[in-house]
Amino acid sequence: MFLPAHETAPEGLVLFEREGKRTDMITAIILSATVVLLSYVMIPSYMVSQKVLHPRAKTLDEAEKMRNDDGIYKPEDLNGTRREDIALRSDFGYDIYAFVIYNKVPSEHAVILSHGVTCRSELMFRYLKIFLDMGYNVVFMDHRCHGRTGGDVVSYGYFEKYDLAKAVRWAKEHFNGRIGLFGESMGAGISMQAIELTDVDFLIEDCGYSSFGEEIHYNLRSTPFVFDAVHYLPSRLLIKLRGKYDIEAVSPVMSMAKAKMPVLIIHGKKDSYVPYTMGEKIFNAVPHDNKQIYAPEAEHAYSVKYDTREYKKQIKTFLMRYGLYFGDLAATGKVS
Repeated sequence: MFLPAHETAPEGLVLFEREGKRTDMITAIILSATVVLLSYVMIPSYMVSQKVLHPRAKTLDEAEKMRNDDGIYKPEDLNGTRREDIALRSDFGYDIYAFVIYNKVPSEHAVILSHGVTCRSELMFRYLKIFLDMGYNVVFMDHRCHGRTGGDVVSYGYFEKYDLAKAVRWAKEHFNGRIGLFGESMGAGISMQAIELTDVDFLIEDCGYSSFGEEIHYNLRSTPFVFDAVHYLPSRLLIKLRGKYDIEAVSPVMSMAKAKMPVLIIHGKKDSYVPYTMGEKIFNAVPHDNKQIYAPEAEHAYSVKYDTREYKKQIKTFLMRYGLYFGDLAATGKVS
């Protein structure tokens, strides 16, 4: 509304225009605050979902360098063994990269090794000699979105357990002896969940999480500028929308409550990534007495490096206790 220069607007009209400007300002402030708040909630939550669903897996060169720097695996560990690739196809439509290292002494027993997040089968060679010496053939596999295996998202066992169960079926078709599972970190979580789908003779889990939802809670609490109470639910929702699974349905501890086979739990007391208390929860969930726990003063996934000799001794003692150790038979020339 325009008035001649010598005229003034009625007082009511001036007040109305002032109120209108004040309302516009308040609206702009509210909208800006809403955008900032939503950005603060949703941007970190999206980043969490991205890190969970699409972690950057190590390349073959990176894995081999880490394996060599680790110093536990030595090339001579393969002396006398034979390697064979395994053709597996996931029910979710991708190829599973897997292979078996046959013991230099003929054996009808096998253990399947499962790696941690961002890792790949080559990094599990640190455990190769332990199980060869126990009289086992050793099966390696890359889990989905890792190494040379396909897949669209990482699910920490929700989908991977079906691939592992398929590897167990392959092992049962090719070996007439005992079949066991060994997993490190995420691989431990996958192995624990897989026992609901297939029968195995033993399970060894090293530094696995009791619940992936709890693991997310734990990591959010230790992440700068991120608050568990604010970002957990949006992160969970985004993972569910983008990944097609609920992180709270990824619960190894619930699977272990149904365990029937002997179980060895290994968990470093100084683990700052998956806290030792999770290992205790898993141990307490196992509904029988055929279980052991080994808890060195080690960080996450470092128990084997902390004291390799003691680590091997603990596994040997566990296997011997339940009639699953065949290392002495290997010296006779045949493990059966």
